[in-house]
Amino acid sequence: MLQNNIFGQRLAGLRKEKDISQYKLSDMLRYSRGQIANYEQGKRKPDFDTLINFADFFDVSIDYLLGRTNIRQPAYKVDMLNIFEDPECRLTAGGVPLSQAQRIAVLRALENPAARPAVSKPLLGPIHAGLPILAEQNRAGEIEVPACMEGDFVLRVEDESMIYAGIQPGDLGIFKESAEAQNGQVVAAGVEEATWRAHIRFFMRKNGRVLLRPANPAYTDIEFCPKHGVIGFMVGLIKLQAPGLRDCPYTHQFDFFNNKQWIEIIETAGAYNIKPDKVKAILDMHWEMHKK
Repeated sequence: MLQNNIFGQRLAGLRKEKDISQYKLSDMLRYSRGQIANYEQGKRKPDFDTLINFADFFDVSIDYLLGRTNIRQPAYKVDMLNIFEDPECRLTAGGVPLSQAQRIAVLRALENPAARPAVSKPLLGPIHAGLPILAEQNRAGEIEVPACMEGDFVLRVEDESMIYAGIQPGDLGIFKESAEAQNGQVVAAGVEEATWRAHIRFFMRKNGRVLLRPANPAYTDIEFCPKHGVIGFMVGLIKLQAPGLRDCPYTHQFDFFNNKQWIEIIETAGAYNIKPDKVKAILDMHWEMHKK
């Protein structure tokens, strides 16, 4: 009998985890029931081919079967959580062993990407013509954002033009620097003057026109012209306050503006350049006639 029969113990443990009898395992791997029993009892030593067969079947490494490691997964599909949780696995960084606190910090980052250390991104203020967008002169400060938000700069939302898209005043938009945008993206754009501010709008292409469209009917579309410039598209949003009671009207009204028929009516009125007060006057007139 083999001394310190780790292989047999682990083989039996893996078999029982799968709720497989020795008879069933022998049939599945084409070994006799006696061979399986001898391996588990340490009466027989497996050859290399046998080790490979068991490792492949139970999806573990040969080193695990032989007791050389407590990490089950083969090297080509190692679960990082198991590595960091195993105190017997020696982990180093630059040749220096990781402390328990460092292991815990890495584990938290792996289990919850949002818990990764924050990184500092520039908060843009007024933009000065002729300078790179991320130049020091264009920065109003620095904002820490989660490392998983892979943007280049931050803009603070200053108006209610995007409230129906869930973007409220005071929110922080995270943007990837780009002078190009795809249809439907939320962008930072504005009229490029000597000193100018970027506004947050939808980038829309429609009927040969390019529009900067708000998500609030109280604001009008801005037709994109040669003087306009896009400096980035949104990749994330940080809300500094939880939704409150004041947001309820926006939610109720959104159902109205999500109705396709009303959207078509609004777009038709806009195409004919009919102002909202004129539409209201026409509706009032028809309503008065209907009452008569």
